[in-house]
Amino acid sequence: MVVRKLRIFWWFSGNISCSAAAAARAIQRGAQNPRRPPSRRPLSIDLAMLRLWRCYQNCLAVHPVKTQVISSGILWGFGDVGAQMVSRWTAAPQARQKEEGKDIKIDWRRVVTTSMFGFAFIGPVGHYWYEYLDHIVRFHYRLHPKSLKFVTAKVVADALLLGPLDLLIFFSYMGVASGKGLKQVKEDVKRDFLPALPVDMAIWPVVQFANFRYVPVKQQLLYVNLVYLFESSFLSWIEQQGNAPWKKLFTSKNTRIALISDHPDIS
Repeated sequence: MVVRKLRIFWWFSGNISCSAAAAARAIQRGAQNPRRPPSRRPLSIDLAMLRLWRCYQNCLAVHPVKTQVISSGILWGFGDVGAQMVSRWTAAPQARQKEEGKDIKIDWRRVVTTSMFGFAFIGPVGHYWYEYLDHIVRFHYRLHPKSLKFVTAKVVADALLLGPLDLLIFFSYMGVASGKGLKQVKEDVKRDFLPALPVDMAIWPVVQFANFRYVPVKQQLLYVNLVYLFESSFLSWIEQQGNAPWKKLFTSKNTRIALISDHPDIS
């Protein structure tokens, strides 16, 4: 079971990293050529996607903060629905057998809670963060846009500042929103932060390198939110795992040794 959880853990990171560059290229092409629809899908789908993209671009031009706040909330809500589906899929065999034949029940209260995190934190903070970061690196440090130094400086700043802060606030918020006391929230953050941080530090430099290299500043939060469809599923899955034994591998050398002795199949 521990090995299976770890495989799922790294499956998340692999899939997110592999799709990041492709998403960045797609948004870059959409921003540069908004009138050219894809050629391999039915025309009705092409027109719908083109209209949706134009609507987003128009809203972004007129109401940039509101547009990014609303889109962040929606995408984080979808991400949590995915997390609940993944949690059902990764449940123990006994639990899956009990659920077979039953309709999949979505915890809509949890979806709304997660969506509010995207609405209240990711949207407004992300909007100002990417604009401010670009301004500082471009004008204060006078680095040429799209150069290796320019992109690297933004990646390092994002990884060291926004990344860990995002994790801390997410796990703290989810604990408080679920009605837990401050002491329990603190314990949950300690339990969940360290397992999530290595994957976050492995994924997001790759994701953000593509973002800062190819995506215009105005679309960078949209790109991040699309990746967050997977990331929010991963974070929600981490939070839903509770006191899973595999988390101890990230929190203490002593517990890691004890866990390996109890579960020799993980070594």
